[in-house]
Amino acid sequence: MVLHGMKLTRTIAKNNILKVLNSDSQFGLLDWYTDAHEECTELWTLSPLYLCQIVGVVAALSPMKSWSQNIIQARKMILTGDCGHMKSMKSKAERIMKLDRDMSYEEMKTAISDILNGNKIVSFFHNILEPNETNVVTIDRHAISIAIGRKATDKEQQLTRNQYEFLAQCYQYTAEGLGMTASKLQGITWSNYRGTNK
Repeated sequence: MVLHGMKLTRTIAKNNILKVLNSDSQFGLLDWYTDAHEECTELWTLSPLYLCQIVGVVAALSPMKSWSQNIIQARKMILTGDCGHMKSMKSKAERIMKLDRDMSYEEMKTAISDILNGNKIVSFFHNILEPNETNVVTIDRHAISIAIGRKATDKEQQLTRNQYEFLAQCYQYTAEGLGMTASKLQGITWSNYRGTNK
């Protein structure tokens, strides 16, 4: 795969991912998506919405926000119907909150994914909602940096669908050899990378 002029193979990406996984970091044992799921479950107790709607609201409000900011804004949105986020993101959250609650679980997941409409944001939704059951991978700027072995440039963070899928496959390929889900691998390496690259 060529990523903005850089040739990246699955083996190169795998080695870079393993380097971050095996780095000497206090964050290495964190299971990020399970922890995020638990925080969303706490928000769920404050609202009549279904858990998948709560997670959908969190995902909708995630762009350009740290996790702590994301949770604060989601809480405000769920409790008050407003949160001060970008209009387009807030509109997605509003639509998710208004979904027909007579839908089946699978129908609601599909409807939320359709509203979110984007590789990264939809993957983020699925990873938090089902942290132990999915091989979907959230490819954000840190996941890209980990796979290429250095901080990704702004241009390198703009992925085509094929580039996104290739990077997701690199995490899946690496995770398969480790006997873990790709989402868990991505969450652990994300925590390690963030912990050592602040």
